[in-house]
Amino acid sequence: MRGSGHLVGELGQKLTCQQLLLLERALKVARGLRLEGASMKTQELCFYIFTALSTVHIMRCTSTND
Repeated sequence: MRGSGHLVGELGQKLTCQQLLLLERALKVARGLRLEGASMKTQELCFYIFTALSTVHIMRCTSTND
């Protein structure tokens, strides 16, 4: 598990602000699908996108506060 967290950290370092904005836009679309009663697989995908995006976004925010 610790290795996967490190991988997300490396991903966060490589993402640009524009890429983060695109991920956030994709997440908004995914949330919309969930609200419209999408399948469980789609909701599961939304959860993984949200979790990954939150982790990456936090990594970016904490790294810029140095």
